[in-house]
Amino acid sequence: MNVEDLIQGHEGPRLEFKENINSAEAIINTIIAFANGAGGNLVIGVNDKTRYIIGVADPHKSSEALSNKIYDIIEPRFT
Repeated sequence: MNVEDLIQGHEGPRLEFKENINSAEAIINTIIAFANGAGGNLVIGVNDKTRYIIGVADPHKSSEALSNKIYDIIEPRFT
């Protein structure tokens, strides 16, 4: 499934949109909820109200920063 297909859906137990990674706590909570449930899709760079694609200024830097936060906070570690 691609991003265009995902943003046609509505947020719910298996789909969440975040504009950016500034709210790491909310993102971590979403990841934990997905891990404790049936999984899901977290799309970063999309407005959750309008589903407008905003994008991410530096995807590599953002991905690395978020990966580090996930590794530092979530236990047990994902495998």
